[in-house]
Amino acid sequence: MSELFDLLTKYPVLIAVIVGTISAFVAGVSALTTTVITIRSQRDRERQQWVREKLQEIYSNCISSIEASCAFGLYNPEELLNATKWLNILLIYHSNKYNKEFLSLPEEINLFSIQQWSALLIKYNIMGIELHNNAPSSGEFYIAAKGLQSRIIKLASVDKRLHG
Repeated sequence: MSELFDLLTKYPVLIAVIVGTISAFVAGVSALTTTVITIRSQRDRERQQWVREKLQEIYSNCISSIEASCAFGLYNPEELLNATKWLNILLIYHSNKYNKEFLSLPEEINLFSIQQWSALLIKYNIMGIELHNNAPSSGEFYIAAKGLQSRIIKLASVDKRLHG
């Protein structure tokens, strides 16, 4: 041990070189780690912002296209196709992880897409969802469309990815 001490006291430059090398290595690793964490954090924030913007677009288009498909209580087949498109896109982004209350949403959208209005109304009745018929002589389509629209609005209001 005394030989090492004698060696180090004879060559103080050697101590400085060793300490300097170790310090430079630690500083380099620290800088690299900080850079990686910063880049990953920035990427995650950008991804969350992108998902938030996509969800806003999807929810908005779902709601407006359902509204347009039954404007004035009339059935509009062209707008129904557009609504179906946006509802199916919503299913791609739908997550049971975030929205446990909406586990039946894929089935609801399927019934709406294949124009099974009465089956959708029965499902809403079983679920205890109160539907209002506020259009004169509107029929099952209008009531089912308004029911699904209110479900989409409620889903958007509780989607943590949209408000988080």
